[in-house]
Amino acid sequence: MKMQKFKSLMLAAALIGLSSVTSYAATPKLINIRFGGGNADPSFKGAGAIGMTGDFWNIAPALHPDGGIGTVADLNLLWADGTGSSSVLFSYISDAVVSAGYANTGFIADAENKELMSNYVYTAPGSPYDTITITNLNKNLDYNLYALSQTETTVGNAGGNGQWLELSVLGNSTYSIKQTAASNGTSGTFIPGQNVISGLVRPDASGNLTITYLSQVPGATAPVNRASLNALQLSPTPEPASMLLLGIGGALLSARKLRKKKAAESLVS
Repeated sequence: MKMQKFKSLMLAAALIGLSSVTSYAATPKLINIRFGGGNADPSFKGAGAIGMTGDFWNIAPALHPDGGIGTVADLNLLWADGTGSSSVLFSYISDAVVSAGYANTGFIADAENKELMSNYVYTAPGSPYDTITITNLNKNLDYNLYALSQTETTVGNAGGNGQWLELSVLGNSTYSIKQTAASNGTSGTFIPGQNVISGLVRPDASGNLTITYLSQVPGATAPVNRASLNALQLSPTPEPASMLLLGIGGALLSARKLRKKKAAESLVS
């Protein structure tokens, strides 16, 4: 009797956990942010590196839409389905915001992502204009952070090749996310470690992430010493406690179904 009561209590707790996970899963998770110069299409929708076709993208415009210092303060972000994201705010400053145009992106044959990858911001070595801030995130969650980074095919003599991007992320601790291969401006697909890099990060106690983007080879000549960003994608991961409850609930529900099946088979025989 006690064992049956214990199982019932465990099942109830698991179902509560399952309910919380289901509710969380029903909430749009992904936040997409892209940088746009004067030619950026504000109606753009697309998957990027990890989303789905038709996803909404927040566009970070600039006071100087093409060239010159780019800056945006406290842009209210929306989730990937276009609904509100609980007042998550975004700010950034960069050396320049560039509209390269479709003809100058390696993604020109990619109808969905050529718009996304033809605009970017960059910072030069030693510049103070290299900071991104995202505030009011869930301080108790880890987030998968993806950075899309590829300049156009015609930058300098190197044709947009050779850049090595590093993100320094300040949250509960300091995270470093780096390219593992030099960028290639002619790439027409997303290549992990090259034009898309990612890492698991967690906001600080106030729910904030501060991101500095810089070149891994600051002493080199342009364009190698640039640090460029086309877009960011931020996806929260489920809370571990909720996932544990989900697993317990699934196991108990399976056990209950098995017992019912055995009982039915014994009646038939």
